[in-house]
Amino acid sequence: MVIPLYSIDSSSLIHGWREVYFPENFEGFWKELGQLADNGVLFASKEVLREIKRKDESLYQWCGEHGSMFIELDETQMGNLSNLMAKYPRFVDTRTGRNAADPVVIALAMSYSPPLTVITQEGLGGTNEKPKIPFVCAREDVPCMNLAQLVRKEGWRFRS
Repeated sequence: MVIPLYSIDSSSLIHGWREVYFPENFEGFWKELGQLADNGVLFASKEVLREIKRKDESLYQWCGEHGSMFIELDETQMGNLSNLMAKYPRFVDTRTGRNAADPVVIALAMSYSPPLTVITQEGLGGTNEKPKIPFVCAREDVPCMNLAQLVRKEGWRFRS
């Protein structure tokens, strides 16, 4: 039985695609990540997919090949999301809609027991007035890591 382990943020997917694990150079990385998604180990909210669609067409196409990883909000996640927004009302910029997926990524992680590990490229720091994913994860006892830490945890090795 496969156990879900990860909830990934659009920042990690976009950062990996555009800045670190270029698909033309790191085909193995994207194959491994796709296998996690296809095997039900890696998830993302549909809100993450919407952000990616607005920002990168080629990454959006890759996401389409692994569509089973993108899930709609359910009742449990909606409850978690409501609680997060009550505690951290500035988590989303309501004027611009910026960071709209951030609380959803954590709400998804919190809907599992134990919580999924959130994968994000957001840096440490943050406050109640300017919350960032790692800050909220730490406050809510949700594990959090970045892509490089995921590679290490999964034991992936890439050779030319």
